[in-house]
Amino acid sequence: MDKLQVMNGMIVDSSKNPVFLRGVNIGGWMNMENFIDGYPGSESRFRALMKQELGERKASFFFDRFLDHFFN
Repeated sequence: MDKLQVMNGMIVDSSKNPVFLRGVNIGGWMNMENFIDGYPGSESRFRALMKQELGERKASFFFDRFLDHFFN
């Protein structure tokens, strides 16, 4: 596999051909950010509060489903 490098502000391959990287940002999938879940604090605090309010079983069910259905 060719190594990529930056030349004159462009990403190029070993033959100096421009390479255009494309991808998808799945921010929030493994780290629940507050603009996704609406809670203005850290994920660990959000999980703790949900556990406190719902109980351990229901909170675990909620977060399992949340992550399972994130892209849907």
